[in-house]
Amino acid sequence: MAVVNLKQELWAATIVTLLEKTSTIVGVSNRDIIETDGADTYRIVGIGEVTTQDTPAVGTAITYSQVTDTNQSFTHNVDKTFGIIIPDRDVLESMEGWEALYSQRGGYQLRNEFDAAALGDFINWSSTTGVPTTVGADASGIPDFFSSLAENMDSADLPGGGRYIIVNPSMVQALRIWFADKGTDIGDDVSVNGAVANVFGIDVFMSRNLTNLTGIDQGLAGVKGQGIAINVLTPDLIETLRDKDGWENYVRGRLIAGYKTYQSDRVFRVAHGDNVLQ
Repeated sequence: MAVVNLKQELWAATIVTLLEKTSTIVGVSNRDIIETDGADTYRIVGIGEVTTQDTPAVGTAITYSQVTDTNQSFTHNVDKTFGIIIPDRDVLESMEGWEALYSQRGGYQLRNEFDAAALGDFINWSSTTGVPTTVGADASGIPDFFSSLAENMDSADLPGGGRYIIVNPSMVQALRIWFADKGTDIGDDVSVNGAVANVFGIDVFMSRNLTNLTGIDQGLAGVKGQGIAINVLTPDLIETLRDKDGWENYVRGRLIAGYKTYQSDRVFRVAHGDNVLQ
């Protein structure tokens, strides 16, 4: 019994690591949310704007206004499960630890499903203006692309720090081509999954889970920790079940998570219609 419990804890810990470190959108989203009593609904609390006024003349009173706050909520809208069979004979006759590898793969697939779902929320993101949808086969459009993106962020009064963009593999290839004669390397920062480079103060992340709409991948850009809220329940529901009538174990896992775009003016949909291989 002790060994079975230990295996469950090890597998669960591995899957937690995959979910936390390999989901691109989790790393750039707001996770500072308030859990309500029901635990299935989460509140995103914000502050309202403060109004300024011309300083009154001497003897004239200042006008004081009440401050306001904002409150948006979301529930868990992703619920995914995997289940695998672990026959005793296969465990004895196969390489040691293979069952853990499949459990890890199950966790990877759960991450993929959630990443794709959250990145598919692009209909609630603001569309960028003036950003070219192609960077050209020679990647010469990279400077125009990123300078236009930066201008969109500046016009939206986004903070200068923490800016990011999530792109597709073709855009990463364009960056490699463009960087080739710049005397610098990209891809040396791997502390966050998908990290590729920093271009003009914008951190570039790559994901294969961008939604494709009429042949064009819908990328995401914004400021880390703003605009999109996410809550991923840690997979405590990883279980190993013993078949009482046979000689095998069943391993199952479940991911319950939620996401919401709560400030559409602070996240941008950026179309990636280029293919530098052509």
